[in-house]
Amino acid sequence: MIDLPIFGAMSPESFRDAIVAAKPDPKTGQPDAEKLKAYAASHPDSMALSQYASKHAPTANYFQTTYFSVHTFRFIDAKGAEHLVRWRFVPRDGVKELTAAEMKAAPHDFLEKNLIERTRKSPAVWDMVVYVGEPGDPRDNPTLAWPETRKHFTAGTLNPGFQEGAVRRNMLASFSVWYVALFYIVAQVALGFHLYHGLWSLFQSLGWNSPRFNRWRSTFAHAFAWIITIGNISFPLAVWTGLVR
Repeated sequence: MIDLPIFGAMSPESFRDAIVAAKPDPKTGQPDAEKLKAYAASHPDSMALSQYASKHAPTANYFQTTYFSVHTFRFIDAKGAEHLVRWRFVPRDGVKELTAAEMKAAPHDFLEKNLIERTRKSPAVWDMVVYVGEPGDPRDNPTLAWPETRKHFTAGTLNPGFQEGAVRRNMLASFSVWYVALFYIVAQVALGFHLYHGLWSLFQSLGWNSPRFNRWRSTFAHAFAWIITIGNISFPLAVWTGLVR
């Protein structure tokens, strides 16, 4: 996701060409203006983002920025029907862009500092708004935006309970959302398999690969992987069962 409603390249090849064109000149430390002009002339898919950028200024704050999926995804409903969608995360603090004067006066790393100060006061919240596509809407061209008139709905919020340093509060806020907890559990199971394989291979790489040691290292790898996996999974389970409130 990015903080722009469209992307600057239609394909990976075009994006690669943009990176090459924008490569700084070793002598000046700046991109070659002629190469950038040549890229724009030979890549019309870059024009949409250029036109958008000419009418907008950089964001004033991370927590006052809308983040867009840009790409198109498929949602499948309970009846098995597919729906093309794009989504965005809209800040409840509102959207704000820097003025010319603010851009000149902005200190280094002000976005990070402002975000830290903001979350110390209260959670920064974004609503996930899903837009449903219609026939004819571009599905594989991220340089083209969908009309704002498309049907849309609010699907949820982005970790509304997060606060810097409030570990218990953040854990409860995250694992109270069932799909976040489920994804975390699946990731921990995958981690367990990875740990088992890694420990087994570690001893083998060290030369401890013989019938004399195989049973011992297999038991150790299994035990270590199980302990880590079960320990990590216990966090969302504790929230689900009400052991942690």
